[in-house]
Formats: sequence, structure tokens, C-alpha cells
Amino acid sequence: MESAFRRRHGFEAAREAYVTQRVGGIIASGESVVDTLARKRLPVRVHHVPTSINLAVFQRQVAGGLRAELGLAKFTFGFVGRGIHAYGVDLLLRVYRAYRDAADLLLLTPPGDVEAVKNEARMLGLSDVVKVVPLVVKTHLPEYLSCMDVV
Repeated sequence: MESAFRRRHGFEAAREAYVTQRVGGIIASGESVVDTLARKRLPVRVHHVPTSINLAVFQRQVAGGLRAELGLAKFTFGFVGRGIHAYGVDLLLRVYRAYRDAADLLLLTPPGDVEAVKNEARMLGLSDVVKVVPLVVKTHLPEYLSCMDVV
């Protein structure tokens, strides 16, 4: 009788073969993922595109003025990105309801998503406490990130 591990491994190997034969490349955000894929000697190129903060570029700044301008006085949760449903911003808003008295929430999202995020916050009764800001120029992003205690 075949074990669950062998069945699962066989399925994953078949899925991996199917995918790698049909794609032009793989994009991975973590170096460990790139290393793992390189060891497998897949028949496709693996590209490393980091999605984290580049510490050589980002220097935590004192953001007191911007925090005050945005009305952030408490511990601040933050999100930077797009896609209210694709990246779970709607879920973040629902979870935030439990913390609304203890923390602020700052969301930076593309201009096209601002109204959708504001509408979601309004439907959840959070429009008075959630700050939704259109994404800023990349050079100003560190200032906004400095306003967030958890990103």
C-alpha cells in the first residue's frame, strides 16, 4: 500500500514537471527559494526579485510631522500595496475592527484602489479611523513606512 507521503510527493513532482514545462521562467522573492529551485535543476530560468525593504536604501526616519499630519497618534499597523481582495486588505480591515481603539491603521494603495478601500472601511464602520492614502513616489515611501509600527 502506498503511503500518503509518497502519493503527495508523486503529485507534487508531477505538478512541478507540468508547470516547469509550460512556463518561460519562475520569479521567486526569497533567496532560499531561489537556491532550492536551483538545486532541482529545473528546465526554466529562476529569477530573484526581492520584495522586502532594501536596508541599504531605507533608513528609518523620524516621522512625527507626517504622523501628526495623517492623524496617527497610536500604535500604527500599515499596509502598502494593491488589490483589496487579492492581498487580503478586506480581511485586514475586518481584523482591525477589534483593535480600533488601541491602534491606528494606515493603508497606502494605488489611486485606482483608494475608493474601493474607503468603501470597504465605510461598510465596516471604520471610515473615521482608517487612513487610506494613494501610493506615493518611491522616494517618499520611507517616510510613510516610518509612520508604521507593523507593516
